[in-house]
Amino acid sequence: MGADISKEIDSLRTGTAARKRRATRRLADLAYDGFNKRTIVNEGGVVPLVDLLKSRDRECRSNAVFALAMLSEESKNRQAVVREGGVAALVRLLAYGDDRDKACAARALGMIGADDQANKDAIRAEGGIPMLVRMLNSGSQMSCNQAAMALASISAGVGDSSLKSVIGPEGGIPPLVKMLTSSDELSRMWATIILSHVADDAVNRKEIIDEGGVKLLVRQLASSFEVARLNAASTLAQLAERDSQVQTAISEEGAIPSLIAMLADKNDVCREQAAMVLDLLTGSQDLASEVISEGAVPPILVLLGSKCEYCRICGSCVLANLSSYEVGCSAIVYADGIRPLVELLVTAEEESRWNALCTLANVAHNSVDDRLSIIRLLAFPC
Repeated sequence: MGADISKEIDSLRTGTAARKRRATRRLADLAYDGFNKRTIVNEGGVVPLVDLLKSRDRECRSNAVFALAMLSEESKNRQAVVREGGVAALVRLLAYGDDRDKACAARALGMIGADDQANKDAIRAEGGIPMLVRMLNSGSQMSCNQAAMALASISAGVGDSSLKSVIGPEGGIPPLVKMLTSSDELSRMWATIILSHVADDAVNRKEIIDEGGVKLLVRQLASSFEVARLNAASTLAQLAERDSQVQTAISEEGAIPSLIAMLADKNDVCREQAAMVLDLLTGSQDLASEVISEGAVPPILVLLGSKCEYCRICGSCVLANLSSYEVGCSAIVYADGIRPLVELLVTAEEESRWNALCTLANVAHNSVDDRLSIIRLLAFPC
C-alpha cells in the first residue's frame, strides 16, 4: 500500500491533468484510514495537495481539499498541513471554492485550530474568522454546519475578542440562533458553543435576545449532549446578568426545572453553570420563590460538598440569595441546610465561606430556634 501511495503522490507532482485527477481521487479515498493518513504525510503528500487547492481543475481541487480534511483529523498531520502553507490556501478556498470545497476547507480549519494556539492565531491572521462567519449566512446546510464547527473549535479556550468583534457586523448572530432550531443535535451544539463565546459583548447579547435566542437556549438545557447543556446555560447566564427582563423570560420559558436537573449532572461544569443561572434568577423574590417551589434547595446543598470549587461557590451564592427572603430561610432549614453551611465555614475557600456566613446570619435573624441551632453547631461541630 505504501508503494501505491508513493506512486499516486508522484502523479500529483508530475502527472497529466487526468492522472492528477485520478491520483487525488485515490488519495482522498485512502485518507479514510489512519495508517494511510500517516503514510501520505510521511511520503510528502501534503505539499502537492496544498498546491492543488489553487488548481483550476475543479475535480483535483475538490479531491485535494477533501484529502487534507481527512488528514487533519490526526494531530501530527495538522502540523504538516500548517507547515506547508495549508492555512492560507484553505482560507482562500473559503472565499473562492464551491459549496463542497468550502465545507471541506472549514472542516480542515476547524480541526487544525482545535488544540493549538499557534494554529488558531494563524487562521485568524489569514482572515479565516470573518470568512467562516460569512459561511453561516450562505451555502448549504452542510457548509453552514462545518463553518459553525470550525468557529466553535477555533474560538474555544482563547481570551481574545476576534470572534466577538466580527460576528455581529458579518451577520453571524441570526443564523446561529436559527441553528438552534435545527433537527440536527450536533448543529445545535455548535451554535450553543459559539454563542457562549460571544454573548458577553453587549451588542451581540442584545442581538441574541432580539432574535429570540432565550427561548431556544432554554430548550438546549435538556440536550442529550452535555457540551450543549453547559454552553446553553453559560450563554443564558451572560444574557441574564443585570437584566431582569431576561431573567423573567428565562423563568417563563420553563428553564428552572431543567436548571435544577442540571445540578445533579455528572459534569462539574454543567452543575456550576446551572447554579450560576439560578444565582442570577434568585436575586428576584418572585423567581426565588419559584426556584424554591421547584425543589432546588436540596440539590444546591449537595453542591456545598462538591470537590469542585466553583460548584461550591455558585451553590453558596444561590443559598445566600435565597436566605434574603423568609421563605428561603425556611426552605434551607427544612432541607437540613444548617449543618453543611456551618461545615463550609471551616472547609471551603473564602468566597464560599463568606456566602455561608451571610446565609447563616440571615437564617439566624429569621428565627430564634434556628439561631440556637447554629450556635450549638458552631460550639459543638461534631
